[in-house]
Amino acid sequence: MALNIENLNEVIALLEECHFNKASYYKLGLHLKLSDNTLKSIEHKHREQVDPCLRECLASWLRKADGVQVDPTIDTLRDALKGIDNAAADCIKDKQTVPSKSSDEDRPLTPSLAQPPLPASHKTLVTYDSTCYPGLTNEKHATKIFKLHDEQLKFLNRPLDIAILLYEEKKIIEKKELDLIRKKELSCERRLEMLLGYIGAAISEDHNLLLMFARICVNTGNQVLGHNIIKNCNAAFKELDAGSNEMHEVFGSIKDVKEKILNDPKALSKMTSILRQQLCIALSSAKDCMEAVDRKTTLFDTSLLEEIAEEIGCNTTKLIESSECMNSKMICNLPSREISTCITVETLTIAMACDSPVAEVKFILEQLFGYYFRDVVKWHSIKDDTVIVCYFPPVYATLLINKVIQGFSFCKEKQIKMITVGYLLVYDEFLYDKAYQELKERVDALEKRNLELEKMNQDLRGINEELIRKIDDLEKDMHMKNDFKEKAVQLEKELKEEKEHIKKLQTIESNLREELRTKDRIQKAAILQSEHLTSMLNKTKDLEKNTKKKQSEIAILQDKISSLSCEVIDLKEENKALKEEKTAIIAQFKLGKETGENIERSTNNPVSKETTIKEETTDQPTPMLQQQEYDPLTENISVSNSEITLTGPSLKTCKEIQIQQAVLSLHDAFVDSTSAILFQLPESITHLHINRTTLTHDSVHSIIQLLQRLKALRLTDVALPPTSLSYILNVLLTNESLEEFTIQFNSQMILPLSSTSAASYAQAISDVVQRNSTLQRFSALGLRLDEAGVVKILLALVKDNSTLRLLTLDQSHQATAYRFAEAHGPIKDRLSFFN
Repeated sequence: MALNIENLNEVIALLEECHFNKASYYKLGLHLKLSDNTLKSIEHKHREQVDPCLRECLASWLRKADGVQVDPTIDTLRDALKGIDNAAADCIKDKQTVPSKSSDEDRPLTPSLAQPPLPASHKTLVTYDSTCYPGLTNEKHATKIFKLHDEQLKFLNRPLDIAILLYEEKKIIEKKELDLIRKKELSCERRLEMLLGYIGAAISEDHNLLLMFARICVNTGNQVLGHNIIKNCNAAFKELDAGSNEMHEVFGSIKDVKEKILNDPKALSKMTSILRQQLCIALSSAKDCMEAVDRKTTLFDTSLLEEIAEEIGCNTTKLIESSECMNSKMICNLPSREISTCITVETLTIAMACDSPVAEVKFILEQLFGYYFRDVVKWHSIKDDTVIVCYFPPVYATLLINKVIQGFSFCKEKQIKMITVGYLLVYDEFLYDKAYQELKERVDALEKRNLELEKMNQDLRGINEELIRKIDDLEKDMHMKNDFKEKAVQLEKELKEEKEHIKKLQTIESNLREELRTKDRIQKAAILQSEHLTSMLNKTKDLEKNTKKKQSEIAILQDKISSLSCEVIDLKEENKALKEEKTAIIAQFKLGKETGENIERSTNNPVSKETTIKEETTDQPTPMLQQQEYDPLTENISVSNSEITLTGPSLKTCKEIQIQQAVLSLHDAFVDSTSAILFQLPESITHLHINRTTLTHDSVHSIIQLLQRLKALRLTDVALPPTSLSYILNVLLTNESLEEFTIQFNSQMILPLSSTSAASYAQAISDVVQRNSTLQRFSALGLRLDEAGVVKILLALVKDNSTLRLLTLDQSHQATAYRFAEAHGPIKDRLSFFN
């Protein structure tokens, strides 16, 4: 059978009873052929609250939103649940296959939905043995019976309807508690847990409330549980049959009143006036008056019957006593098999267009009231062949009215003219037709409007997404504002404390003002003195800075003086040795030819060569490069990320330039400019190249100090002072930082050497190659080395050095080096030659 939007609550109740996980509403919507955009809009609208999201998802499915072609049915819902929640799908399938019996003990299933199958534990009868607990009160017995049925209570059907009926009884649940149970965000398990908690607390105070709950269970589809509790209560409770005498008293009073009004017209007029005052209705016949009294009178409320009996002269003493007795031991005002009386019901009438057979009447009642039929709505008779008369407990009036309203379409189909519940006209065929036409016209207009809104909806989705983003930003801002509010509250507290503190300080301030006035003059004088002292301090600081600079310059000069003094001492010693050697050579030369051979051997000794070159170089003047006067147009500075090149720089440029690169190339520099830039060379420089520049002793001394941190040093066509090259080579013997060294002379005028000095340089280079393990590249060009000197250098490279990767010599020595390599080992890949 196809479903529509009127079945929404039933579908939701069915999913809840089958314990469907509401968080899976998105997957369920996709399986029900709803579009992804519709589900996302539902998700954004309700901020991922699962209960409203599930409700709107099912409502969209029942309305056939997004052009759903298949009619919504229970089978479609069950198929959609497969793969999402197989347990819920099986629950619905098992429930649809429950057979419908015609006996009054089993309630019929509704045509579209059915109750889920109960587990075996819920159908098993549980027996409570009160003899095991002698001396217990009825309240304690009631609590034990309630706890004995814990397993059955976990599968209680329709807990929300039970809560409403208990609220109508005004005994167990109050308005606040009912509102808590009705909250939509509560899960089924939590709602049932709260209901059972309220019932358990009430039972512990009054055992009769357990019987009330049991009878409501019987009338709400929990027959097995209700009858089982009633059976155990009948066996355990004391004085349970106390209501039988009271019921006979009520029946007797009603019988006396009925006989009185039938025999006495005055009594009937008195009765109609009382009913007019109490019920606001005008009745004339005795039958109608007695029917109204029957509806208003229960075992627990006999006030109307007492008033009428007293007014017409009937004895009411026993009736009042029985009513008080029953109120003190109140069980439940619902009809039951144990205490059944016609005075606790309300009338429901259904006017048909034509007479109907009994089977048709049963079918109509089942379709209208579902599981309330037979359990709550009792079919009484058919008047005039077209009016169906039924009775029901008054507390069910609201639920039955809702059922009739939900079945308006069915009433139209069956040509039902009118339905009244008590004194209320719920359905009228004429009014329904008129309303139906109006609704149809309104639905057509709404459908047209819906098409327009769908078009607008597509345009608004983009705007909605932007608004959602803005809302998220605003929420973040709100959180920030809340944090600011908290901080503001804290600041207010702090301000209050500070204000109190300020008040205290103000009192102290008034006392201190007088003292401050006297101290102002002293402070002014002190300020003048402090200003004078600060000026003096500033002057002293400037003097200290100047003295520190001068001290640093003095220290540098002292270091240079000490180094020069050491060189002078070495030169003096060498000069003494040379003079002694000269005197010895002259003496041997006078002796003859034999002494001449010894002179030749002594000159071939490396020591004699070094002394000879030192003597020669000391006697020679310091070669100077020809430099023109400073011209600003020739000055050039080129800068890159890693290198800075200075060509012809002025002294001012060398002093003011800030160098941050790692490579410095200096070309055609003046003597004072070279000394200035080498003196303040920053630590960032690791590669230094000097070309076509005259170097003084100070510049050479600065270079030797820089060798401690330089990685590469290239000296090309530089004019060196005497013995400076030997000094540099001597320092390289123990240097551990320099990886590349190049000495190159393209002009022989810059370094005029003799053959003996060239041999001594070859010996010095050989010593560096032999003892230095840090150098990776060594270039010696333009030193006029002879073949013996080259062989000596290559021999040190082969035997004692394995770390030097490349040795660069003049092109003229290539043949000598290759012959040496063939004889002593493969070193060709470590040699290069430059022309």
